[in-house]
Amino acid sequence: MIKRTSLILLGVSLLGAVATGCTSEVGELLECAQVCESYDDCVMDSYDQTACTDACEDYADVSNANEEQVFACDDCLNDMECSDACNAECAGIIPAF
Repeated sequence: MIKRTSLILLGVSLLGAVATGCTSEVGELLECAQVCESYDDCVMDSYDQTACTDACEDYADVSNANEEQVFACDDCLNDMECSDACNAECAGIIPAF
């Protein structure tokens, strides 16, 4: 009985960890898509948003600091629209304005 309860608790814990990781990945994907769409709207009408989003996600996956930078870049683009003031926040994610 104790083994069974332990296995159930382990399973629930693992599911929670997987769900949390998936939520983070979905959030990353949405942020990266928004960053790349904003860049396309500001600079280039034919910018490859799919490749940009993939590269952005890869960048965000490297570290928590990079992931936070993606969110900061998106926030800046939302606030400053097409401004070179966002170059520092977006360095390494999208080309400079």
